[in-house]
Amino acid sequence: MTLLSILDFAKDWLLHLDDKLQYLVGEYKNLTYLILFAIVFVETGLVVMPLLPGDSLLFAAGSIAAMDGNPLNIFVLIPLLICAALLGDNTNYFIGSRIGVRIFDLKWKLLKREYLEQTEAFYEKHGGYTLIMARFVPIVRTFAPFAAGLGTMKYSKFLTYCIAGAVLWVSSITTLGYLLGSIPWVHDHFETVETFVFETRMQQPRAFRLGLLGHPVSHSKSPEIFGAFFGEEGLKEAGYQLFDLSSMEDFPAFLEDQLKQDIPLIGFNVTVPHKVGIMGYLDSVSAGARAVGAVNTVLVERSNTGIVLRGFNTDVDGFSESLTHIRNQSNTEFSNAILLGNGGSAKAVKFVLEQQQIPYVVWHRNQILGEHPVQSTLSDCIQPNSLFIHTTPVGMWPNTQDCIALPWNEIRSTHRLIDLVYNPETTILMQRFQEIGATAMNGKSMLEHQAIAAWNLFKRNIY
Repeated sequence: MTLLSILDFAKDWLLHLDDKLQYLVGEYKNLTYLILFAIVFVETGLVVMPLLPGDSLLFAAGSIAAMDGNPLNIFVLIPLLICAALLGDNTNYFIGSRIGVRIFDLKWKLLKREYLEQTEAFYEKHGGYTLIMARFVPIVRTFAPFAAGLGTMKYSKFLTYCIAGAVLWVSSITTLGYLLGSIPWVHDHFETVETFVFETRMQQPRAFRLGLLGHPVSHSKSPEIFGAFFGEEGLKEAGYQLFDLSSMEDFPAFLEDQLKQDIPLIGFNVTVPHKVGIMGYLDSVSAGARAVGAVNTVLVERSNTGIVLRGFNTDVDGFSESLTHIRNQSNTEFSNAILLGNGGSAKAVKFVLEQQQIPYVVWHRNQILGEHPVQSTLSDCIQPNSLFIHTTPVGMWPNTQDCIALPWNEIRSTHRLIDLVYNPETTILMQRFQEIGATAMNGKSMLEHQAIAAWNLFKRNIY
């Protein structure tokens, strides 16, 4: 079954939920309780299934319980579904605390890191109340208990918010469906209401701007990538700009100027050399970005009290894809990784390597960093199947003839290289590895996948 067929099936169920539930009730009688329990449990308890119906299911179940001649009893239904939601939340909490971000290694198409980033943003803004408020927000509802387990929230605190959220969510929506279910117009127009919700969500948003902050930025492919995103969604009034800022000291004046523009800036990407420096100017930083120690995506949110800047890191998503790609090109695992450079991009790389338990060293300014003997050299760290990861701008356009110095007599065909530079497509460093017979790839894959993750975050401010 393809992802498209799954989504079509889910949409069909959501838009015809009233009829589907009536069919289940007529076909399975009291077993419908078990089916409803299972759906609510899976939607709230299994982080890999965030797109199952929730609010609509509760409303429809309450509505059907109000109709004469069916076996569903509202006084059984509400306590049962509260228990399903509580069991689901607790399961998800322990998945987060025991498995953590390794769950994303499953590569399940419906399981996306950006969903976790969105949930972390909720926590940054609302704290523990996220577990109550998120009950009424699809996707975030599924990831909130997972993120609580992944973070530092004590179980006793989690359980308090969890119970309050489950009782409020199930009782309010199911009771509303029950009270309105006996009204003929509500039943007759249930499908129309659900269709209206879908149509409203797809309405064309206002004009907006995105951009890239860094120095230099004229070489960037981001305008092209995001231009394609705009085209795919029919966003004719959207724009993507390049913001060349040589020093972060100028950021406050830059932001003030951007906020005066007629077309609002709703977010921007951040590239070298500002991925670390930008963090001091943000109102909140996601847990993932804090763990990495760098930010490459910023949401600009407006409220009655002013502007809020929220930082995220999607380089982790991008590099994870690059690592998977180059690993799949060979049946040999990496013996270790050698990071060339120690800037903002290197922080995301180190985070991924640690998550995947790949040992690494950092070669920065002609010395090995970290807990290594002072006399250690780069040659001491090269192993038969080492993966080299170049994280500096050396060799990037327009200085395309530059190349980082390596002990070339020790580079072998069994070594592999990921060069995070993507312009030019083949750097001098990549050419040197390829001449030796080693596998080398550029940073285009990382750029594209981190952009996809960033785009999903930006869309929170669009729709």
